[in-house]
Amino acid sequence: MAGHQQAVEDLADLSDEQFDETYRTNVYGLFWLVKAALPHLQPGASVITTSSVQAYQPSPTLVDYAGTKAAINAISKALAQQARAQGRAGQRRGAGSVLDAAAGERRPADRGAARLRCRDPARPRRAAGRAWPRRTCTWRPTARAYTTGATVSVTGGMPTPDPLGRQSGRMSPNPPGTPGVDVPDARGRTGLDRAGRDLTRNPDVVVRDVEVLSDGWHVLRRTTLDVRRRDGGWETQQRETYARGDGAVILLHDVERRTVLLSRQFRWPVYVNGHPDGMLVEAAAGLLDEDDPETAIRREAAEEPGCRGRRA
Repeated sequence: MAGHQQAVEDLADLSDEQFDETYRTNVYGLFWLVKAALPHLQPGASVITTSSVQAYQPSPTLVDYAGTKAAINAISKALAQQARAQGRAGQRRGAGSVLDAAAGERRPADRGAARLRCRDPARPRRAAGRAWPRRTCTWRPTARAYTTGATVSVTGGMPTPDPLGRQSGRMSPNPPGTPGVDVPDARGRTGLDRAGRDLTRNPDVVVRDVEVLSDGWHVLRRTTLDVRRRDGGWETQQRETYARGDGAVILLHDVERRTVLLSRQFRWPVYVNGHPDGMLVEAAAGLLDEDDPETAIRREAAEEPGCRGRRA
């Protein structure tokens, strides 16, 4: 399928004519062609449409184009369910960086082309398996019989997340029933994957996904985010954060003895990293655990040095 894409920095500058042309080319054209082709397809035939990472991670300058790619995804899935009863299969391809057959040059289909994990671009014959137009994909009959409405990602090794935050080619980072996400974990917590998703203070940083890696006593998350570079381009980054929660500490002072009160406690992280016995000398401290700081530090001072009843 042919496609139309033109970047526009501001929505106010996106004309009705361009918006209409993009949809008529990318969506109407697909609709008309598939509708005309279906009566001529034999049982076992495939209909293959061209999607894009823009359907999942849209660039801010490609509002109309990204919308058409999302529409193609929905149309492909809906038609696949119709075609299944007729013995046909529908697939859609997520286009990455493709070597143009005519010009012999690399043409990045999406803004993520510079980040491809496989440096060698896709070629028409490698992607299609035959001399069909570029950016198509075929299946062996035995495999095709078990596949319909699927996304085949030829994206240089980059996974493409679906609208629910999952990524093709791998299990969902937070599948249904994940403790701490949609069911309570051992500490009764849910929604741990929501941290940071609502951050909008910096327009040059867009949070795409939050994966809960561990939710034992504390929480380890992997966050995927898009960051705008100084040259105006975007790149995807991943950062891991270990959240222990807020805490409080107090340095206890014995006025009569003119000394401070500390305690010794065993700490596994320093022990496993070479400390002789893992025993550290510390001030009284601990997590708030939903208490206010004064209440929390009174609790910790009573547990560790054994100090009670004094004003903090």
